Amino acid sequence: MVAFCDRNCNIIAPFVSAPGNRNESSLLRDALPRLTAMARATGQT
Repeated sequence: MVAFCDRNCNIIAPFVSAPGNRNESSLLRDALPRLTAMARATGQT
């Protein structure tokens, strides 16, 4: 299991890791800017 946590070790987004393929790496590339924007908006960064 992998989890995104804030600085106080509160779990923000838990998920179970699974094998991926090269077609899924583009999904992470698209989602990462949204995740960082959400973290900034909530004061996590």
